[in-house]
Amino acid sequence: MLRVRNDRGLDLSAYKQPFIMRRLRSRFRALDICKLDEYCMVLRRNPAEYEKLIEALAINVTEFFRDPSLFELLSSKVIKELCRSKTKPGTKHLRFLCAGGASGEEAYSIAIALCETLGSQIDDYTISIHSVDIDDDCIIKTKAGKYTAERVRNVPIELLEKYFTQEEGDLYSVKPVLRKMVRTYHMDILTARIPKHFDVIFCRNLLIYFSKEAHSELFMKFHSAIAIDGFLILGRTETLIGATKGMFEVFDAKERVYRKVTMSIRSHAPAIV
Repeated sequence: MLRVRNDRGLDLSAYKQPFIMRRLRSRFRALDICKLDEYCMVLRRNPAEYEKLIEALAINVTEFFRDPSLFELLSSKVIKELCRSKTKPGTKHLRFLCAGGASGEEAYSIAIALCETLGSQIDDYTISIHSVDIDDDCIIKTKAGKYTAERVRNVPIELLEKYFTQEEGDLYSVKPVLRKMVRTYHMDILTARIPKHFDVIFCRNLLIYFSKEAHSELFMKFHSAIAIDGFLILGRTETLIGATKGMFEVFDAKERVYRKVTMSIRSHAPAIV
């Protein structure tokens, strides 16, 4: 799909081919076509189809506090570990990245966890949670911060009342205390330059759609983007591969939480014989 890369900057070569073909077939059925060259003609004649293709490729399966035990670990250990390292003047910044942030549930869950963990000390920190995605519709939903009762079903009632405002019907809107922490924008993490100095990068349940070569490139980018002593959090079925294993140490194997290993530590590590 060279046309997609040239016209929209979306590099499909990093995706697993079976995944690409499944998603393309869904568009073929919708358009009543059966060949790739026919689809290329549709893209040429109707540029709006690019947005439909991106929607088909974006995996927007998410929910508040997905994998509750991970968020328990985030509150009980990860956030506290980060805060212990932020003791010097001018260092009290906490930066999170949600890669493939979908419609914002993960980012707002992190914001709630931070509020609950830090309590009255939260004003001592400058907090930014960056939720990025390739789907512009997801970006709009994250910025709106409005969710149906079904979407907030996993939020404990006391937290729902504390951090959401119920609107007409079954809509719940996140309160300003959460909204001001979350920033959202378009990013294809496979091709974009990822900003640096993130304390935690969440990349959960995305890697299963990418090739192993793309995994290695992403892990190298994440290592560069994560601050010293920062964390990488993967999905339950995902793991580090190959040489990238040496870039991170296991912090919690069950929850797939890893901590960055700095290059200086690696270079001075004793040889294993």
